[in-house]
Amino acid sequence: MRRKMFALVGAAGLALSAASVVRAATTFTENFNSGDVTDGGVWSTGVVSNPSNVSFTEPVGGPLTIGVSGAAAGTTEGGYIQTTSQSTCNPITSPLLMTVTAPVVNNVQQSLLPSANTNFNSAETMLGVAAPGQRLDSGPARAYVYLNGGGNLQFSLEFFDPTKTPTPGNNFVNQGVFGSPLPTITPTTAITSMWIYLDGSPQGQPAGATYSSFWIDFGLTYVDTSTNSTGSFDWAVDKQHYAANPYTDPATGKRALNITSHSPYFASYSDAQIQSMMSEFATGAVGELEVLANSNNGSAGNTVSFGQLSVVTPEPASLSVLAIAGAALLRRRRA
Repeated sequence: MRRKMFALVGAAGLALSAASVVRAATTFTENFNSGDVTDGGVWSTGVVSNPSNVSFTEPVGGPLTIGVSGAAAGTTEGGYIQTTSQSTCNPITSPLLMTVTAPVVNNVQQSLLPSANTNFNSAETMLGVAAPGQRLDSGPARAYVYLNGGGNLQFSLEFFDPTKTPTPGNNFVNQGVFGSPLPTITPTTAITSMWIYLDGSPQGQPAGATYSSFWIDFGLTYVDTSTNSTGSFDWAVDKQHYAANPYTDPATGKRALNITSHSPYFASYSDAQIQSMMSEFATGAVGELEVLANSNNGSAGNTVSFGQLSVVTPEPASLSVLAIAGAALLRRRRA
């Protein structure tokens, strides 16, 4: 039986501001180049609806490609991979930073942007965590970021709300970024990475606080392949004027917004609701990549390739002032 070891070897990827960057200790990285989509059981695969409409390919040397043919009228088709481990991607046990990057194939930069779709939510590329037995597009316990066919970036955290009236049921926290400051999508725009940061861990609770905290952030990087000009977007930095009590996650020193009843940005959520959303992942969570096509919004199918996915557990802020978000990682194997 093989065991995997992962080592941090450098810095690359997300162009976050110095104050928002955290020192990172790698949990694992997946390079999608083994020739086996499951990588020996690290991942499981699944489909949203019709298996005949979904394909998974990963040649030796990579990349992983998930393809979805046009969805039948009134349906959503999709394919996804999930970690088989329920502890690697759990934001309740430790802070979690997940980053997925687009590959370079035959010297051409690929993009995470859904293919052949320009309509709002016609197709989606999704990254995040879900409770075991659920997936990012369906279920009461999931937290994810997704890039849609119109080039917009959205975040959603869905959970069971015991305080919902007239009867308890599902509730959500949604945040969307539409247009500027995201890049204008042109034929030469490539979304090179997408990431999500979640922290509902004990070390993320402010000292002396009598309320619960769940820290979130998300963003992307991009390049104009005609000019090689690059850029990035960090949602928490864009929203920094809300100074969400406090603005910096005490667990890692990373800039993030705090979903708490004491936050001016999320004041509509009670402490009971926040505790409920955190409890959804208390017994485990799975990391997931998903590709969707939605016929209701004019999808012509969707094919997206992935070059690497890293899952990072940032170190406590006391260990570092600056560090790495979106690190270059080296995976070593030993028997």
